[in-house]
Amino acid sequence: MRTLFILIACILFFCSCGKVECPAFPEELMTWVDYKKTDTLRYKSFNDTLSHIVINNHKSERYSFNKNLDCVCGASAGFVSDINKNGYNIIGSCYYSDDLIDVSYRFQTSEIEDLFEFRYDLSNNQLLDDLTIINYELNGVVLSNVLMLENTQINIVGKVYFTSQKGLIAFVDNNSTEWKLIE
Repeated sequence: MRTLFILIACILFFCSCGKVECPAFPEELMTWVDYKKTDTLRYKSFNDTLSHIVINNHKSERYSFNKNLDCVCGASAGFVSDINKNGYNIIGSCYYSDDLIDVSYRFQTSEIEDLFEFRYDLSNNQLLDDLTIINYELNGVVLSNVLMLENTQINIVGKVYFTSQKGLIAFVDNNSTEWKLIE
């Protein structure tokens, strides 16, 4: 009996002491949120321009944790802009885990926010949320496979357009003004 107890204790000890290695955020997914500190996101509507200066960005590096912890590998990247002249900032983030990505763009003031988010299964090349896929004209070029999300309760922004190559390319604010990325 004592030998069995020691054997079980040794198995539990050695099985729980290993490390789980987690990858860094994949470089090929950076296009969703690839902005560096001090980059300026500029959007134009008719004769007006909105500028958002990136004040913070992050990208997960490779890490590890003990096997006996109840954790899942995941990596993230994203950015935060300053507050523009209309009183809101933009926060973009992308989370990656087990061949799934979760991309979100958040428009927020100190009191309210609008969140646009979707999930994508990389292994099956499939959207997991209901998005509209359209062709969209940006700066004289028609882009295909542009994802569009609409928000029914509009606080700041009611609609966003984004692509896997350029990230957030346009949005429509609560005044129905469409702002297009200036490249």
